[in-house]
Amino acid sequence: MDQMNLATSERAQLATLLLEKGPNFPTLCGDWNTQELAAHLLIRESRPWIAAGMFLPGGKRIVADAMRKITQQPFEHVVAQWMRGPKWGYLGRYLDSVANRIEHFVHHEDVRRGETTVGQWQNLDLLPCNAKPRVLSERHSGELYDAMRWVAPLLLRRSACPVVIEPIGFPRLVVADTGVVSTRGDCVVHVRGDIGEVVLWILGRNQVDLFVDGPTHLLKKSSL
Repeated sequence: MDQMNLATSERAQLATLLLEKGPNFPTLCGDWNTQELAAHLLIRESRPWIAAGMFLPGGKRIVADAMRKITQQPFEHVVAQWMRGPKWGYLGRYLDSVANRIEHFVHHEDVRRGETTVGQWQNLDLLPCNAKPRVLSERHSGELYDAMRWVAPLLLRRSACPVVIEPIGFPRLVVADTGVVSTRGDCVVHVRGDIGEVVLWILGRNQVDLFVDGPTHLLKKSSL
């Protein structure tokens, strides 16, 4: 699937996995199961004005109503609708490739790792093979890195210390930097690992294979 862009490849793999696991499988996306995750994906893509409404007064109720209606539909039908991908021809495909590269990757891993615990990630030998970190192609890793470069400063901006992100094979990125890196080298959080694990950690997932060192109590992660 390396001939596809990351968003398209992850969409196809996630749709297949959703159908394989069924509607009641746990995910890492809060307390959602796969049925609720599929509903979220479909709303975000087919009715983005509803998804955006959750940030407006009364918007959460509108989103909840939409989620309730979609989760009452047959699970396979919801997944099939989402699997068809964006409309609007070339423009839709381009927007999908840019806007959904992280979204689809993270939610794919939310399902892959849905039954794992944080404790299991201290020893990868304890993990089932189908939940262990994947080896991404150079192209897809590069797409994740490009997306991470703008997501990380946004989501970690409220941290009370600089965060030095060191994805293996890519240039490091320093975010939430107020000059402390040069003046107080001990008051820095270092994050090191494969790009996929870094992205998952930035997006609030704890079931990751990652080296994190420093005053982590000073970290503050926002959400998209």
